[in-house]
Amino acid sequence: MSLTQIIKLSKSTGIKDYFYTDHIHFPSPPKDLRVINPYPQSLYDRRLWTLMGTFTDYMMRKMFRDGNVSHTTLVVKELMFVSEQGLDLAAVIGTVQDNDLNEILDSGRDWISSYIVKPWEECIEETFLMTQLDSIYRAGQVFPLNRLTSGEVSGIEAYLDGILGWLKTDFGDSNKVILNPVYGHPEICKADGDMVIDSTLFDIKTTKNPMQSFKKDKNQLLGYLSLAHHHSISTISTSPPKVDYKFVGFLFPLSLTSHIVDIEQFSIADRERFCEKVTKLLPPQPVQDYSSTSNLDEIERLIKKKDWDSAVKKAKNLLESGKGTLVEWQLLLEILGDEREFSRLVELSKYLEANESRLTSWAPIFGDEYKEDFQFLIHNIGSILAEEGDPEYALHCFQIFLNRMKMSAEEEEYVSLFLSMIHARLGNDKEAMKYWRNAQNGDIPDELKKKARDILEKRG
Repeated sequence: MSLTQIIKLSKSTGIKDYFYTDHIHFPSPPKDLRVINPYPQSLYDRRLWTLMGTFTDYMMRKMFRDGNVSHTTLVVKELMFVSEQGLDLAAVIGTVQDNDLNEILDSGRDWISSYIVKPWEECIEETFLMTQLDSIYRAGQVFPLNRLTSGEVSGIEAYLDGILGWLKTDFGDSNKVILNPVYGHPEICKADGDMVIDSTLFDIKTTKNPMQSFKKDKNQLLGYLSLAHHHSISTISTSPPKVDYKFVGFLFPLSLTSHIVDIEQFSIADRERFCEKVTKLLPPQPVQDYSSTSNLDEIERLIKKKDWDSAVKKAKNLLESGKGTLVEWQLLLEILGDEREFSRLVELSKYLEANESRLTSWAPIFGDEYKEDFQFLIHNIGSILAEEGDPEYALHCFQIFLNRMKMSAEEEEYVSLFLSMIHARLGNDKEAMKYWRNAQNGDIPDELKKKARDILEKRG
């Protein structure tokens, strides 16, 4: 189990200040911190923001390892890429002979090799594919590959060029950089950091809302420090290089800024107590079975035949038997939306929601626990139904999403746009216009804005 999962498990116990870290003050970033270096909007439209997060991690590390940021900085490279572990696992899983799996097995090693030997400008597409091998490692299952268009590649190159200029300015005179240090320890838990620059441990966050990172991710960084201390007194072969840590911080590539916090208050005793608490929280580890093929293959065949009733019944049976993954369910529900089978989409979504307790045994894919995947799945269902289908259930979906994310609609312009459509269709004109005005502050594609505008105009 990962450090992130264990920290979230601690929050679910309801024990206040379980890790005793509230005395560590993390100054908040400026409230006016804005996105000034966006990646192509189409990647948001395709809901690929999590892949872009992992991709950005890889590319920022590559810029250091290739000497693009500084030719004089000593770089300690990764022990192993998670993508390599994902590729090895794909070979074990590989019982389904479909095109994507065959391509992964045939070309995965080439994607990794391209990342290592090519300049960053020449390996964007391969690295984006390589990034998806990480999902295989996390989930123990192969999913359809997402590919970039030529326009997206050009947009990503501009996005990465902005990051490189920022890194050169802020970190070009650094002395030593450690890439992807392994803080996990067999006595405690799995944990891989993003980057250490001199005496600062950094976590990379591709978020539009840096304030959320300071609320949610403080203990993650302090956990890394605690595990690093545990390594220093219990050395194993994978121990990270010893560092006299003085700071922790976040790198925000969308905002081209960093934020650093002094950790002098986080004592050695605090770090030892942190590891002790984590160890006590460890639950029994489930045994993953990687021999099975996709559980939704039969459902997809029924969908292709447009046998909707049988597909929905089969999906419910799979859920009751504890099979499937949330990514598979997202694919299924999106297909129902594309086919305008909105009533069945709502029926199956409500069934999934009512049986959420069954999902806890499913391996997470994009988040660090099933709840994160579920939150984004609920968001996606709401966005599908915002324009057509059941507006009341669409509103319900966004209410769940915002509540679980502990955020307001005003913090995310896309949510505001979808809510403006929903409220207009429900006849709540005042609410619709409120959210419509807030959505104008975001960099939202004109086509999506037009859909909302048309719905509002119908209401007069």
